[in-house]
Order: sequence, then C-alpha cells, then structure tokens
Amino acid sequence: MENPYIQLTKFYFKVEGEVLEIAYNHPEGLIEVSETRRNGQEDTHMSGLIDKVDGRYMWSKVFDEDEPGRNMFAIYHSKELVNGIISYLNENGVPGPIETLLKEREEKRDEAEDLRKLAGAFFNWLQIDDCEYGGIGLDCKSPFGGSFPDHAILEIIGWEPEEKSLDRQIDYARNLYSNKLVPYLQKFWESHQTHK
Repeated sequence: MENPYIQLTKFYFKVEGEVLEIAYNHPEGLIEVSETRRNGQEDTHMSGLIDKVDGRYMWSKVFDEDEPGRNMFAIYHSKELVNGIISYLNENGVPGPIETLLKEREEKRDEAEDLRKLAGAFFNWLQIDDCEYGGIGLDCKSPFGGSFPDHAILEIIGWEPEEKSLDRQIDYARNLYSNKLVPYLQKFWESHQTHK
C-alpha cells in the first residue's frame, strides 16, 4: 500500500548572514532552498531548486534554463549568496535524510542506459535549420517529434508514464535532457578521440 502521508523534512544553514531553509521537494525530486525571513507572508522572495549532477550540487535548469531560483537570490540579495549556497552544499553535503531521498530517486533508473538511448535519439533527430548559415541541432520546440517532449523522452528510454508518478518521471526526463545529455555526449566524443 502506498504511504498516504508526505514526509516534509527541513533543515537550516547560514550563508552570507542569511539563515536558509533546505528541504527535499517531493513532487520535483529536487532540493529546495529558501529564505526564512517571510515578514508575515506565506511565500518567500528567495527560493530555488537545486539538483545533484555528476556528484556536484548546482542550480536546477529542469523547469527554466534561466534558473529563476538562482536569479531571485541574486536580485534580492547578491551573487555572493548565489555562489555561496552552492559552495556550502558542495563542501558540506546535504543532511542525511535528504541525501537518502536523492539516492532513492536516482537508484530507480539505470541512468547510463537511459542516456545511451537518449543519445541515440539525439543523433537520429539532428537537423539543419534554415537560419543564416544553418545551425545543426534539434528542434527547440519538439526535439524528438510530437507535441510533448517529456513524453517523447520517456518513450525513448522505455519508461511507461504512470499517473501517480508522472511528476517525478517528467522531472527525470527534463533533467536527463537539460543537465546530463550534453556532458554525456562530450565525454563520449572525448573518449573516442583518446582511443584513436
């Protein structure tokens, strides 16, 4: 039976004089960092999502390539706080319970195999656009055909969408494409050049 309760685990840390709250954001499967000074308001001005990519913490690009969370910390405080948060997490790690939840998320898929499949699709869908000299790449609106890129990625990696897990699946698909595919392709290319 699926657990009917949601576990909300929060911890606090201090960077650049700001006391910050860190929690595991269950719907997205990412780390959420936010300010603790709410001034009587329900929401905060400074809040953002952080992911762990290749063993390092970084501001997440899963939902917006402009990294709105990072920008909010910069707008309402400073770039020092933006960089300080990431440095703090990479130096100290995250609290044990949050790290356990991250590992559970990662262990449910064979990421290397999923990246191999996605890389194959990347080359299959390469095209030349008609702008100026012609850029080589994927269609920015529909990189793998169809109207729903997230679902196309799930189909490529062979993960059947499930209603109760769809938010987590979409997060995984976006993270795979936005944060991990390019480094994977670069490493793949470099390794083949090295062994020539």
